[in-house]
Amino acid sequence: MNKFSNRWFIIFPITFVLGLLPQFSWGQENSLDIQLESHPDFSMVIPDRGPARLTLRVLNQNGRPVPNVLISAGLESPHKSVFFSTDFPIVEGTFLWDFTTISPDGEWTIEYVFPIRGLYHLRVSANPLSSGDPTHRVTRVFHLKIPENPREIWNARLLILGLFLFGTVSGFILFKSRYIREGRQ
Repeated sequence: MNKFSNRWFIIFPITFVLGLLPQFSWGQENSLDIQLESHPDFSMVIPDRGPARLTLRVLNQNGRPVPNVLISAGLESPHKSVFFSTDFPIVEGTFLWDFTTISPDGEWTIEYVFPIRGLYHLRVSANPLSSGDPTHRVTRVFHLKIPENPREIWNARLLILGLFLFGTVSGFILFKSRYIREGRQ
């Protein structure tokens, strides 16, 4: 009886693992991947200045572009902030563009000027037309962080410094005038 229980202790986990292996390989055979490239890199993009070139590529499991693919993409602007607004508050939390196109070579490129800083959400779906099967659709959401314009950061620092100096000088003048007035009386 002891030998029998030891056999099942070894056989059961092996058959369980072997039973799961075909499921993992089936999921990998038809896998597609969507890649996003940006020029310049998202950390170097300045909002409301020059365009950034975004390139979407739909690749198969071998890393080659998938021909004749239906690409759907939508870009959502950063959500509204509770404390601070951006240059264009009307843009916050809106869909900037949404489109569907057929790419004959599995690649799509757009040049786009990001209007404000913040975290954008790019939703991309791809479905190869050659398969004719909607289950081959793959969807990815990219989170694009666009930094603040360095010029605006510099201007904000100058404004804060100017307000601090104005307050210091005003306080000094008011204090001195009160001191002089009290000295005369």
